[in-house]
Amino acid sequence: MSSQSPELARRVVLAEGDLGLVKSVMRVVYALEKLKNTTVIMVGEPNYDFGGWVTLAKGVGLFGFRVRHITYSRFAEDFENRLKNPKYIDEAKGIANDYVTKGQAEANIRVKYELPEPDEDRRIRAGVYYLTLRDYLNEAGSDWVTVNCLSANTLGKVKATPCMAFSIMNDSGLVATCEADPTAMITHYLMRWIANRPVAFYDPTVNIGEGKLILAHCTSPTRMTGYDKAPFRYIATTHHESNTSVAPKVLYEPGTVTIAGLSHDLSKLLIIKGEATGPTYLRICRNQIEVKVKDAAGVLENWQGFHWVMAYGDYVKELELLAKLTGIQAIKVE
Repeated sequence: MSSQSPELARRVVLAEGDLGLVKSVMRVVYALEKLKNTTVIMVGEPNYDFGGWVTLAKGVGLFGFRVRHITYSRFAEDFENRLKNPKYIDEAKGIANDYVTKGQAEANIRVKYELPEPDEDRRIRAGVYYLTLRDYLNEAGSDWVTVNCLSANTLGKVKATPCMAFSIMNDSGLVATCEADPTAMITHYLMRWIANRPVAFYDPTVNIGEGKLILAHCTSPTRMTGYDKAPFRYIATTHHESNTSVAPKVLYEPGTVTIAGLSHDLSKLLIIKGEATGPTYLRICRNQIEVKVKDAAGVLENWQGFHWVMAYGDYVKELELLAKLTGIQAIKVE
């Protein structure tokens, strides 16, 4: 019995008389159960820049989810077959045109910051990307997809990115994670179910002098404050680096946010609470959000992983509980 005591203590949370803590524990346990019982559809190989096969294997071992691999060649073939099918073309056009029509906020911003409006070919390819991934999810009965989307074997073959597809999917309650990052995809999935709202995935930078973070990526959900809440306005444009496909430029609103980043060996979890001030307009990935933090130097010193995820709201307690229940070291910075 004594040899089991540390493990037992790690999994016990005393919450007598604290209904808020009970609710937090339930959110975390539910998220872990969802992760354990799902299958991630992974197009291409896990990105070796972010841990690759080693991190993916650790994640499967620690959390119990399954992986269904779609090879680069199958994806390219499936994409091209749909691109030649009039039925798919019509549906793809409808989805993309609707997304672009809704993404016409602030025409002066489009002009000032030279955000191109996607043409018909880009729209069709963005729509076909969505339909191809949707079919994979439906075939597997899954709620989670990730794509090694900047590889020469995906972007180079189909001349498109899944930025619009991922935006739509994350807004609908699915989890769609960029770049087949085997580290951040885990926090992305867990945060979606802990927060019960869409969660965004970013490349982070730290500005110590101004006490802020800039989080940026070429896709983002728009319903960041809840699936049943009004979406943030956005400008429909293209993927920044390749100028392909359709991507949003979300005009984020101020609010409290929680940011999480796992280490590539899945042993440490960086937890940050900050105040989002709104979008920025730098010549980097389309979606950019500025977040004020109290200890920017501490964030930089405790950096974990590469990509981080962010949800509107305060979920620090839930992430600390997640770390406790899984044996991961929590590193909290504000």
